Amino acid sequence: MNSFLLDGKHNNWSIIKLKHLLRKRNEKDKPELELLSVYRDYGVIPKSSRDDNHNRESLDLSNYRVVYKNDLVMNKMKGWQGSLAISRFNGIVSPAYIVCDVDESKVIPQYLHHILRSRKYIDVYKALSYGIRTDQWELHFEDFQELEVALPPRELQIKIARFIDEKVSRIHSLSDELRKKVEILKQYRSAIITTAVTKGHDPNVSMKDSKIEWLGTVPENWEVSQLGYFAEVKARIGWKGLKADEYVEDGYIFLATPNIKNREIDYVNVNFITKERYLESPEIMLNEGDVLLAKDGSTLGTVNIIRKLPKEGTVNSSIAIVRPHKEIHSLFLRYYFESNYMKHLIQAFKDGMGVPHLFQKDIKKFKIVLPPINEQIEISNFIDDKIEKIDTAMSLINQQIQKLDEYRSSLITEAVTGQIDVLKMSI
Repeated sequence: MNSFLLDGKHNNWSIIKLKHLLRKRNEKDKPELELLSVYRDYGVIPKSSRDDNHNRESLDLSNYRVVYKNDLVMNKMKGWQGSLAISRFNGIVSPAYIVCDVDESKVIPQYLHHILRSRKYIDVYKALSYGIRTDQWELHFEDFQELEVALPPRELQIKIARFIDEKVSRIHSLSDELRKKVEILKQYRSAIITTAVTKGHDPNVSMKDSKIEWLGTVPENWEVSQLGYFAEVKARIGWKGLKADEYVEDGYIFLATPNIKNREIDYVNVNFITKERYLESPEIMLNEGDVLLAKDGSTLGTVNIIRKLPKEGTVNSSIAIVRPHKEIHSLFLRYYFESNYMKHLIQAFKDGMGVPHLFQKDIKKFKIVLPPINEQIEISNFIDDKIEKIDTAMSLINQQIQKLDEYRSSLITEAVTGQIDVLKMSI
């Protein structure tokens, strides 16, 4: 760790292990306190202040850990992603979190906040974390507390923390404005898709009641039915103990939910499995035109389509393959799954379960409205053309957000390692 803590010019800075600055806090049984959560971007904030945290709290909060202002809070399952921060609030957090009292006689909490959330430290957390799957990697406190931090004199800690706070606040403001623009574009995108796949693109066509909740009227010549009559749905419950160390350098494509989350399927950052594993499940061998639907966990409802298949492949157990019959155009079905109607339907499934999961029988029962096949193709081409421009605009904005995040990260690292002389910097 010492290699990046100091550049050799700061003789009055000290190096100290975290175990000499932190003491684990195990206080509980205060369910009346406000529920807090840790965000990579925003640190520790009240869970109620955000609407994008869908983790459910327990009905009994007596076992939740108590947090006091200036405590360090870490999500040990996501520490490797940077989910740790000094709290500005009193409250409680999930028992899965680690809470530590900070020795304020040795370190300014907000200075520690910034150094522990710097990019180089997050890279170290990733190297120290381990588990069966990436989403189950754990950063053990025993390893974490052995890490070292560089501490300048107390007055300089205060100045560095204030400098970073001011700069980061401005960066967050800019990022938030850009994210609002992305959200507006997402809503516009959803509106285009929803209108096209549920109403068509002829405003003068005669309509009828679909008798489907959240959908309303549909064109009179469209068929209202269940998906199972027009498509096969295939998926696996598991892969007989398939582990990451079975992946091979070059074999059969093994798609996971991160590979299908964007407009085009990511075949670059993909894992490969052996021929023996691939042949275990012929029913989920991929074909061009297959629609892929994430059926588990937080990504449930994510959808994509196999437009082109560079080589033979399959999917992991979190993805269902929906293979349309000749009556359904694959691209139309993909966009139908992206409509607000389907989002409402899938959210209803999520709300009714402890661990969100779609069974094949659930997917087959989904209500679907189908125009004639030639109209499906026209609608799909119309949507493709419209949203390509929107997706391009969102991509450009997201690139700006990424650059701001990279600037924030480098600014923090340079400040807490003494590469920026904050005494000479204007805030």
